[in-house]
Amino acid sequence: HWAFRFFVMITLSVIVAVMGLSLNSAAVVIGAMLLAPLMQPVLAAGACISMALFSKSLVALGRVAAATTWAIAIAYAISLVLPEAPLTSEILARTQPDIKDLVVALAAGTAGAYATVRADTSSSLPGVAVAVALVPPLASVGVALEHGEQALAFGALLLYMTNLSAIVFASIAVFVLTGFVPPRRISDHLARLTLATVVLVGLVIVIGLQLYQASVESIDRNEQQVLAEAIVTDWLGDLDDEMDRTVSIRRDSQQVVVELQGFDDPPDQDTLVTALQEEFPGYDVPVQVIRLQRATTTTIAPPE
Repeated sequence: HWAFRFFVMITLSVIVAVMGLSLNSAAVVIGAMLLAPLMQPVLAAGACISMALFSKSLVALGRVAAATTWAIAIAYAISLVLPEAPLTSEILARTQPDIKDLVVALAAGTAGAYATVRADTSSSLPGVAVAVALVPPLASVGVALEHGEQALAFGALLLYMTNLSAIVFASIAVFVLTGFVPPRRISDHLARLTLATVVLVGLVIVIGLQLYQASVESIDRNEQQVLAEAIVTDWLGDLDDEMDRTVSIRRDSQQVVVELQGFDDPPDQDTLVTALQEEFPGYDVPVQVIRLQRATTTTIAPPE
């Protein structure tokens, strides 16, 4: 009955994860992390590879693949039933992984494998499950696909693959270094183990390069955002506290969009456009101003 129990727990954890993501509740999402049983077959795959039991490792990885597909399908189906709503920050946070996520996954995967071979540290496994969440990224994939956001779905899937590959790689290293794998078995299957390790290292490096590039782009976007907001602040001058503003940099359409809202007229817009175009060559700078009307009251004196 292992398969039945496993898929029941996967289904329940995905349901909790989708609800937590939709409610934008970190506490509910953490509950889904603790319910998810995916760490078992993932660590089993790492243990089988470390002992050169490749046929059994394929069985474990097959279970992971089946659970992955099932989780995405369940999340997609639940998102279809729920009322249409914008993607929450909890979902968006799982669609933009960077190199820090890989470092966390490697460290937590190492801790999970060590807690598996040492009974006195088994209490750490719930914390590992939270650190390298596997189900919430899968739930984010399903929800993003239902919303037609393929790019965001790919980002969430990349986060899942990052956690998955890092756990398997770290577990192999821990199982070998802690003596969980008999040295004789390592020497008898050294060539096959080396090949499997090289493949996993290559996968981690490929993912790491993508995440590093994403980190660089994220830092660059943040610096541009800060610079653009500083230019708008200097341009507003004394009206800075009087007007609400939104500055967004849209790289796909090469635009720096400035939206202003307030009771007073802003300064000359040409000055702002020129300053932003000097810092962002080739970008258009549409400025949208919404002039608000001040509320007025009329007092009528009571008749004598």
